Amino acid sequence: MYLLAYRCLYRAAIAPTDRTVVPCWSDPFLLRRNLVRVDFPSRAMNPRATTTGIRDSGLLDVLVPMSQPQTGIELKVVAVGSGQAIELGRRGDADLLLTHAPDAEEQFIAEGHGLERRLVMYNDFVLVGPKFDPARVSGEPSIGAAFTRIAKKVSPFVSRGDDSGTHMQEKKIWKEAGIESKGDWYFQAGSGMAQTLRIASERGAYTRGPAGDCRVWGR
Repeated sequence: MYLLAYRCLYRAAIAPTDRTVVPCWSDPFLLRRNLVRVDFPSRAMNPRATTTGIRDSGLLDVLVPMSQPQTGIELKVVAVGSGQAIELGRRGDADLLLTHAPDAEEQFIAEGHGLERRLVMYNDFVLVGPKFDPARVSGEPSIGAAFTRIAKKVSPFVSRGDDSGTHMQEKKIWKEAGIESKGDWYFQAGSGMAQTLRIASERGAYTRGPAGDCRVWGR
């Protein structure tokens, strides 16, 4: 299957030799992972809600065991899409959110559901697809132009379709490109990035996701 566009930051570091790498774009939607504190922490806490990408990266396997000896707090983590994580916080079912949906996070804080929003890291996004690039998007100057070409060529595209931060930003790109993303060419996986990449590979389709996820799961 893979690969269409790594951003320049990642291109030299992780582009494998058996993949086709074409000129990289500056994706305007660099989603920042933000830490949103919902309530003051205590010894008995609701779960922390985080994104599936953070879980799949293995970062939690390192951080969670380290935190309890230092804080005395037992962490319980729920990994869902950013939209679902924010909804957990809105209902009071999570005390700390690690998400990447800036607009939704800002609304969450403005509504008075959160106490603090802090940038902790950021995601670099890539568009990936079949090596032979059926929509010929490799020469396009931007991610919006690439999406437009995919739609015009009716090339298969797999969306997360799960109200995650990745999905929210993908919908924003389609909207700003003036494209209605529907039809037989557009498939919503309704799942995390790993499964979305598997489906895209099976269908010979394009998809867009965090570079780290694509590096781990897009092999």
